[in-house]
Amino acid sequence: MQEENKDKRSTMFTVRNAENAMIVFTVCAFAVLTGVFLHDLLIKGNSFVDSFYTVAYNI
Repeated sequence: MQEENKDKRSTMFTVRNAENAMIVFTVCAFAVLTGVFLHDLLIKGNSFVDSFYTVAYNI
């Protein structure tokens, strides 16, 4: 009985495929940084360099 329960248990924050999780995280992080850059560049009307420094400062 103990062996059956031990096999069904798993840690709470485990992902089945860590490679896919890292790819999704990287894409989401890149999308956020791109969004901050475009917001600063297009909506606020700052220069390219100022927008780049805003992203670099917030990382």
